[in-house]
Amino acid sequence: MKEEEDLSLHLKTKQNGQLIQIYTNNHRLRLKGQVVSSNGNNLSFLCEPNSELTKLCSGDKVSLAEVYDNGTSIIGMRYCSVQKIEVKTGLIVLESDIQLRI
Repeated sequence: MKEEEDLSLHLKTKQNGQLIQIYTNNHRLRLKGQVVSSNGNNLSFLCEPNSELTKLCSGDKVSLAEVYDNGTSIIGMRYCSVQKIEVKTGLIVLESDIQLRI
């Protein structure tokens, strides 16, 4: 619960830029960056490259990914997988495990 309190405080005090929170079975990641694209089945995010990205691998299951803009949740995706990750550029592409027809 301490991490949730820290996130809440961070979101209340940090009022610029986007933040993506990614929950896997083994890790909770908070990454600064920008949404590249988003639809019902995919979420692409370009984040600042850092050592946290090495905790993600292509094919990893993600229970929740949530994007915050200026402290407000703007995009959420549950039950998805890491389709692509480029550690050097900071690109993360998530794909829903439940494909919706749009």
